[in-house]
Amino acid sequence: MTCSRLAVWAVSLGMTLALATGAAAEDKLSVADMVKASEKAMTEVQGTRAHAEAALRQARADQDMKQLDCVTEALIAMKGVMKLFEGYYYDLATESKAGNQKGAEDAYGKLTTAKKKLDELDNRVRGCGGPSRTGVVEGKPLVERSVEPGGPNQDPVLAQWLEWLESWWPVQNKAPSPYM
Repeated sequence: MTCSRLAVWAVSLGMTLALATGAAAEDKLSVADMVKASEKAMTEVQGTRAHAEAALRQARADQDMKQLDCVTEALIAMKGVMKLFEGYYYDLATESKAGNQKGAEDAYGKLTTAKKKLDELDNRVRGCGGPSRTGVVEGKPLVERSVEPGGPNQDPVLAQWLEWLESWWPVQNKAPSPYM
């Protein structure tokens, strides 16, 4: 890659990152605001984990294997992302104490990305098992059919097809087969 292409690539990458994070000059937070927002996010994340662990305990108590599997899968991923989140939280605290604006912005960006992923995992835990926590129909479903009195009792498309079939293959009065 030539030097000019590398520069164009770096500028386009920087523009892409700036657009992805929405980092306009007037949108930048101060380091103190970043620390306050990260403390609030840490509290929310701890509540998210507590909710997931409560859902896991409930699934174990109910012996609901589908629910247990779904919550366990999300909780394992959640614990890994939380480890990263806590690391970014401490990086932000360290960079803010050192007065490093750039380092604090980097840590805050990573922290918000991890928070978004934790929110997605929390939604997955809340959605485990479907709206009624069953998620599936076991056995044969009950199908109720109601027919209006005096209404048609046959599908109109099927009726047209049967008329066509009868006209195409006329029924004749044949003698029954001797083999019947």
